[in-house]
Amino acid sequence: MLGFLLQTVGQKYLSANTSSILLSFESVFGLVFAVIFLDDPLTARLLLGCALMFGAVILSEYKHG
Repeated sequence: MLGFLLQTVGQKYLSANTSSILLSFESVFGLVFAVIFLDDPLTARLLLGCALMFGAVILSEYKHG
């Protein structure tokens, strides 16, 4: 509940573009925190998924000329 409250309050003060970018990284943050705090093994499949998510966000924000 605290996480959703902080997310809602944060969205109030950010632009829609910035907010959508941060929310797109939710799975990436989940991976990082699971590896750090829960000692989950970091596999090639997880790294590939993280790289794909990161690349998708970068491509979605890329502006032509």
